[in-house]
Amino acid sequence: MTSVNNNMTTFNKFVRLQLDALTARGESSSDVMVNLFKGYLAAPDNATYIKQKKNDFKEGQNLQEDDLMTMAENKYKSLVRTGEWNAPRKEQKEILALTAKLESIAKKKKSDKN
Repeated sequence: MTSVNNNMTTFNKFVRLQLDALTARGESSSDVMVNLFKGYLAAPDNATYIKQKKNDFKEGQNLQEDDLMTMAENKYKSLVRTGEWNAPRKEQKEILALTAKLESIAKKKKSDKN
């Protein structure tokens, strides 16, 4: 997931290619759901949603790979559309603001010396 910059669409395309390759070789994909959950949970912006789906799955909800992939991608697209995907967290915003303030003070101090 991190190698595709947390892009669910790209990640899903990669997973589908891998599943097709397994099928072409006559191999099964028994642990795909486990690995899909791991991959999706690596993207922090989607973690709460995926944890909910994972709990539903563990409790016996009938959830297939394609269903999970579609739901995760739809959630991703929705968050991208609203600007919530990869948006700075509260702490990150505070750090950015403090950094900007420090840079401003440093520039002012430097110009005062000149």
